[in-house]
Amino acid sequence: MSRKRPTTRIALFLKNPQPGRVKTRLAKTTGFEVASLLYRQMIWRTLEVVRETALPASLYVDPGNALGLFKVLYPGWSSYRPQKGRDLGERMFQAFTTEVNEHAGNLILIGSDCMALCPRDILQARDILKSQDCAIGPSLDGGYYLIGIRGDSFKARRQDFRRIFSNIPWSQATVYQETLRRLKKLALGVGFLDQKGDIDQARDLSVGALNALYPA
Repeated sequence: MSRKRPTTRIALFLKNPQPGRVKTRLAKTTGFEVASLLYRQMIWRTLEVVRETALPASLYVDPGNALGLFKVLYPGWSSYRPQKGRDLGERMFQAFTTEVNEHAGNLILIGSDCMALCPRDILQARDILKSQDCAIGPSLDGGYYLIGIRGDSFKARRQDFRRIFSNIPWSQATVYQETLRRLKKLALGVGFLDQKGDIDQARDLSVGALNALYPA
């Protein structure tokens, strides 16, 4: 008897942890080298969270020419893919398109900025997608740290889902509210996760965030 294909996958969006290319707002306080080291640790911590869910995952890397580096730095994952698109919204939409086309079931997309993220959050999003078109986790800075889409909904309404990623003012405090407004306008069912903080600036490096990055 063949094994049943997993019904939910994870797409993890990552950047090449090169000094000067990641966490530039944080680097204004810490310097580029320290910001890069912190970002590498953020990647490791997020990968551990993903691994604990036991859900299959694809690592989406920006830029694409860093794929080889990621296979060396973060080995053992089944899929390493380049992010494709002119901006973040297009890259996210393309990731949903690729994963839903190639795999049956739903997709949950996360980044590596939220140190409060835990396996329970991802599994809650998985459960939300059993009955809703979309799951979303708002972040304290006005964006979101997780978005999940039900696979059959995405296939049936692909162009509507394209609209929730197009022409969004990324890195602005209005991202979540604008995304939510579009989801409601399109009459897409949404389930919500708890609001959590991201690490973008030095002020975001709380004791809790540092403990998550460097557990005792």
